[in-house]
Formats: sequence, structure tokens, C-alpha cells
Amino acid sequence: DTDRQGTLRDWQTLSSSDIDLVTLDTPKAIKSLPNLTSKYDLICLDGAGKAGLDGVSVEAIKVSDLVIIPLQVGSFDMWGSESVVEACKIRRELCGKPDCRFVFNRVNSQTKIFAEGKKILEHYEIETFEHYVSQRVAFASLASTGESVMSKGDPKAYLEIKGLANEIVK
Repeated sequence: DTDRQGTLRDWQTLSSSDIDLVTLDTPKAIKSLPNLTSKYDLICLDGAGKAGLDGVSVEAIKVSDLVIIPLQVGSFDMWGSESVVEACKIRRELCGKPDCRFVFNRVNSQTKIFAEGKKILEHYEIETFEHYVSQRVAFASLASTGESVMSKGDPKAYLEIKGLANEIVK
């Protein structure tokens, strides 16, 4: 968990999940991440989101192979992601990584704005994951109890997350 808000930490205190959680919420702490990479096949960093590009985010981008930028359909999230996209592009020019991708979150796929949003993102020259996360009650209600759709709840939500996870690890 790299954000100061600590949402992932809060969720894990309620959860019976066996996910190892490490708090890396300072630039210095992020720099210790390479010491953990030999223990895991996959490490996910939960970042600061809309809080902007701070020192922790910059250090996280430096050590990442893939940066996933979740956004809701609409101009505000798209505009808010520009600093992260630019930092990823600069880092990739210097070092060849990270890959950077958008994933849509809280989607109502039946709306015209979803199709328009996908088109707008093309100018960023960043790929968008084919899978997306729909607006579902299950995500919010299970999170508040420390559960996830991977262990119980809405089967459609489970399939969305499973599909996205499979696309991420490809």
C-alpha cells in the first residue's frame, strides 16, 4: 500500500485474506521494494490515485514493470491521469519500462459516454485493457466487510475481475 489514505490497509484489517501487505508510503520505503522482489512472482502497488503525482508515485513508477491507471469514464479522471501518463512515458524513454495501461472502473457499458471515453483515450497513446470493471453493488458492499468478489458475491463481478487479472498477467 503506497498511498497515505491506507484504503488497502483498512480493507485488510477486516479481511481474512492471505495476501501479504507491506506499507511503502514514503519515497525511501518504495526504494526498498527491490529487496522484496525475490520473494514474489507478482507485486501490486496500490497507489495514490487522484491525489496526484507525488514522490511516492514517482518512485513507484521507477520500480514498476506495469502501471495500471484506473479511471471512470469522463473528462475529469482522464485529465487527472495526465501527470501519471507523462511520468510513465518519460521513464519508459529512459529505461524501456514501465508499460502503462488504462483500465475503466465503475463502467455502465450501455452508455454512449463509455464508447466515447475509449475513443478519447486513444490520443494518449497508451493501451486500454479490454476488460473493465462495471458499476456493481457487490464491490462496495463486500469491501466494507473485508471480503471481495473473488471469494463471494456477484458471479458477473467475479468474472470481470478474473478476466482483468488474466489480462494483466499475460
